[in-house]
Amino acid sequence: MAPTFFSRFKSSRASTTPAASKAKTQTIVHREHRFIAAIVFFLIFAFFLLLLLVSLSSSIIKRIFVFEVYAVESNDPSVGLSSVTRFGMWGVCASAPNITICNGPSLGYEIPYDVLTNMGINDGLGPHALRVLQSLLIFHVACAAFSFILLFMVPFLHIQPIAVGAFFLALITALLGTAALAADIAFTLFVKTNIGPLTPELAFKVDFGNATWMVLAGDFLIWGAVIVLMARMFFCFGIRQPRKKTIDVEKPALS
Repeated sequence: MAPTFFSRFKSSRASTTPAASKAKTQTIVHREHRFIAAIVFFLIFAFFLLLLLVSLSSSIIKRIFVFEVYAVESNDPSVGLSSVTRFGMWGVCASAPNITICNGPSLGYEIPYDVLTNMGINDGLGPHALRVLQSLLIFHVACAAFSFILLFMVPFLHIQPIAVGAFFLALITALLGTAALAADIAFTLFVKTNIGPLTPELAFKVDFGNATWMVLAGDFLIWGAVIVLMARMFFCFGIRQPRKKTIDVEKPALS
């Protein structure tokens, strides 16, 4: 009888003992934060793809180039020759109807002497200025690298310190992207301004390449991401701070 009595007393005591509780804080992410993260991810991912392709421009990807040079008839500029020379980040590619010859790939490549001679900018400060402008093309690689890092920060934009860090990193990336666009334009305009005629009957014509337009489109995207991140950082346009909710988690009672 004694064991039965004590076992019943123990079970009744356990049933009347209240369960212990522990407070737990849970962060509630509002819907607009997910919407902002989706927008920022799309903008930065598109910017990353564009700058990555530009970073792999000629002579790695021969169809992407900063600018191109080709000869046209002096009397009729609409009539051009079939050969064209295209300048990219990593080299120069000279194309004819049946053959394409490239130098590189190498960063800060040397433009072939015969190419500079034909363009009439092989004397004076011309080659040195081109080398300086070439060195600025590294901004494209930096933009692609920074935007790749930003992609990993986007899912955590509901955390304020990460949102602030993402804003400043995006701002730096946008400034570098603007500098990269300026370098592309300066590179092209320098050649366009200093290039000489090929012969009395033929003249060189310089056109912007698709890489310049890709960087321009990318700059619009990254500056759009900067504006959205700034709105998120300062809680503008109805963006609310993530709310913290305290819940009680019951622990099972000791038997």
